[in-house]
Amino acid sequence: MREVSPAGVVTTIAGVSGNASTCVIDPSGGPSSAPQGFCRLNGLAVDAHGNVFVSDAGGHAIRKVSAGVVTTLYGGFANLPAPNMMAIAVDGSLVIDSFSVTGRSSSG
Repeated sequence: MREVSPAGVVTTIAGVSGNASTCVIDPSGGPSSAPQGFCRLNGLAVDAHGNVFVSDAGGHAIRKVSAGVVTTLYGGFANLPAPNMMAIAVDGSLVIDSFSVTGRSSSG
């Protein structure tokens, strides 16, 4: 995942380059400052604090990137199969759409 500054500078903020074989699934859901392999990013949203939320459809998870630390907020195929689009609501909640579930949770 990369960020482009207003000056056009490209910076990697999370992830590793490669293909799906580089996916890293941390079942503990704990924070990690190590490079993360995402399995198929479908959507992202940024909250008022600059936290980036990504839907990792291949990893069946919602991940939060904050100051270079990646945390799995929610996931598991049984709970969140293939998350898609997401948005930050006016109250700061994260609204998530998956192929079979639409949910809402605090963006933390």
